[in-house]
Amino acid sequence: VNFKIKDQARLMDYLRYNGDLVVLFTGQSPYHDREFLLLFNLMLVAVMGIVVFSVSGHTVIKKYRFQKITMFLLAVVAFVINVIALSAIIYRLGEFGFSPNRVAVLGSNVLIFGHLAITMLDLYRVNFRNGTFQA
Repeated sequence: VNFKIKDQARLMDYLRYNGDLVVLFTGQSPYHDREFLLLFNLMLVAVMGIVVFSVSGHTVIKKYRFQKITMFLLAVVAFVINVIALSAIIYRLGEFGFSPNRVAVLGSNVLIFGHLAITMLDLYRVNFRNGTFQA
Protein backbone atom coordinates (compact mmCIF):
# COMPACT_ATOMS: atom_id res chain seq x y z
CA VAL A 1 0.00 0.00 0.00
CA ASN A 2 1.44 3.36 -1.00
CA PHE A 3 0.09 6.22 1.10
CA LYS A 4 0.18 9.70 -0.33
CA ILE A 5 1.86 12.45 1.71
CA LYS A 6 -1.51 14.06 2.53
CA ASP A 7 -2.88 10.76 3.83
CA GLN A 8 0.18 10.20 6.02
CA ALA A 9 -0.04 13.72 7.45
CA ARG A 10 -3.72 13.26 8.30
CA LEU A 11 -3.08 9.92 9.98
CA MET A 12 -0.11 11.27 11.95
CA ASP A 13 -2.17 14.27 13.09
CA TYR A 14 -4.99 11.95 14.14
CA LEU A 15 -2.67 9.69 16.14
CA ARG A 16 -0.84 12.60 17.74
CA TYR A 17 -4.10 14.36 18.62
CA ASN A 18 -5.58 11.23 20.18
CA GLY A 19 -2.40 10.47 22.12
CA ASP A 20 -2.27 14.02 23.49
CA LEU A 21 -5.92 13.88 24.48
CA VAL A 22 -5.45 10.61 26.34
CA VAL A 23 -2.54 11.96 28.39
CA LEU A 24 -4.16 15.33 29.08
CA PHE A 25 -7.59 14.11 30.04
CA THR A 26 -6.77 10.88 31.83
CA GLY A 27 -3.55 11.80 33.58
CA GLN A 28 -2.63 8.11 33.40
CA SER A 29 0.84 6.68 33.49
CA PRO A 30 1.93 3.56 31.58
CA TYR A 31 3.88 2.55 34.71
CA HIS A 32 0.80 2.14 36.88
CA ASP A 33 -2.17 1.72 34.55
CA ARG A 34 -2.36 -1.52 32.59
CA GLU A 35 -4.99 -0.32 30.12
CA PHE A 36 -3.01 2.83 29.36
CA LEU A 37 0.09 0.72 28.68
CA LEU A 38 -2.00 -1.38 26.28
CA LEU A 39 -3.16 1.80 24.52
CA PHE A 40 0.45 2.99 24.43
CA ASN A 41 1.50 -0.28 22.75
CA LEU A 42 -1.37 -0.11 20.24
CA MET A 43 -0.32 3.41 19.23
CA LEU A 44 3.25 2.15 18.89
CA VAL A 45 2.19 -0.66 16.58
CA ALA A 46 0.09 1.76 14.50
CA VAL A 47 2.98 4.20 14.08
CA MET A 48 5.36 1.35 13.26
CA GLY A 49 2.88 0.11 10.65
CA ILE A 50 2.81 3.54 9.03
CA VAL A 51 6.61 3.58 8.83
CA VAL A 52 6.87 0.03 7.47
CA PHE A 53 4.21 0.49 4.80
CA SER A 54 5.60 3.89 3.82
CA VAL A 55 9.09 2.46 3.37
CA SER A 56 7.81 -0.56 1.44
CA GLY A 57 5.82 1.64 -0.94
CA HIS A 58 8.64 4.13 -1.42
CA THR A 59 9.99 5.22 -4.76
CA VAL A 60 13.56 6.37 -5.39
CA ILE A 61 12.57 9.72 -6.90
CA LYS A 62 14.46 12.68 -5.37
CA LYS A 63 11.37 14.90 -5.04
CA TYR A 64 10.12 12.74 -2.13
CA ARG A 65 12.81 14.05 0.26
CA PHE A 66 10.17 15.52 2.60
CA GLN A 67 8.44 12.14 2.80
CA LYS A 68 11.73 10.39 3.64
CA ILE A 69 12.52 12.89 6.40
CA THR A 70 8.98 12.56 7.75
CA MET A 71 9.35 8.77 7.86
CA PHE A 72 12.66 9.15 9.71
CA LEU A 73 11.12 11.52 12.28
CA LEU A 74 8.15 9.19 12.70
CA ALA A 75 10.55 6.28 13.31
CA VAL A 76 12.38 8.36 15.94
CA VAL A 77 9.10 9.16 17.71
CA ALA A 78 8.07 5.49 17.62
CA PHE A 79 11.50 4.54 19.01
CA VAL A 80 11.05 6.97 21.93
CA ILE A 81 7.55 5.65 22.59
CA ASN A 82 8.93 2.11 22.56
CA VAL A 83 11.67 3.01 25.06
CA ILE A 84 9.01 4.44 27.40
CA ALA A 85 6.84 1.35 26.94
CA LEU A 86 9.81 -0.98 27.56
CA SER A 87 10.73 0.87 30.74
CA ALA A 88 7.11 0.66 31.93
CA ILE A 89 7.01 -3.09 31.20
CA ILE A 90 10.29 -3.68 33.04
CA TYR A 91 9.00 -1.59 35.96
CA ARG A 92 5.79 -3.64 36.08
CA LEU A 93 7.80 -6.88 35.96
CA GLY A 94 9.83 -5.74 38.96
CA GLU A 95 6.82 -4.42 40.84
CA PHE A 96 4.24 -7.13 40.18
CA GLY A 97 6.38 -10.11 39.18
CA PHE A 98 6.45 -12.27 36.10
CA SER A 99 3.35 -13.48 34.30
CA PRO A 100 2.91 -14.99 30.83
CA ASN A 101 1.22 -11.83 29.55
CA ARG A 102 3.97 -9.53 30.82
CA VAL A 103 6.69 -11.73 29.34
CA ALA A 104 4.83 -11.86 25.99
CA VAL A 105 4.45 -8.07 25.90
CA LEU A 106 8.11 -7.67 26.85
CA GLY A 107 9.16 -10.03 24.05
CA SER A 108 7.04 -8.25 21.46
CA ASN A 109 8.34 -4.84 22.52
CA VAL A 110 11.95 -6.05 22.34
CA LEU A 111 11.29 -7.27 18.78
CA ILE A 112 9.66 -3.95 17.88
CA PHE A 113 12.63 -2.14 19.47
CA GLY A 114 15.08 -4.03 17.26
CA HIS A 115 13.01 -3.53 14.14
CA LEU A 116 12.61 0.19 14.79
CA ALA A 117 16.33 0.60 15.49
CA ILE A 118 17.25 -1.02 12.17
CA THR A 119 14.58 0.95 10.29
CA MET A 120 15.65 4.19 11.94
CA LEU A 121 19.32 3.61 11.04
CA ASP A 122 18.40 2.76 7.45
CA LEU A 123 16.25 5.89 7.16
CA TYR A 124 19.10 7.94 8.64
CA ARG A 125 21.45 6.58 5.99
CA VAL A 126 18.95 7.36 3.24
CA ASN A 127 18.31 10.92 4.44
CA PHE A 128 21.70 12.08 5.61
CA ARG A 129 24.30 9.75 4.08
CA ASN A 130 22.85 9.47 0.55
CA GLY A 131 22.17 5.76 0.90
CA THR A 132 19.37 3.77 -0.67
CA PHE A 133 16.58 1.70 0.78
CA GLN A 134 17.45 -1.97 1.21
CA ALA A 135 14.82 -4.58 0.50
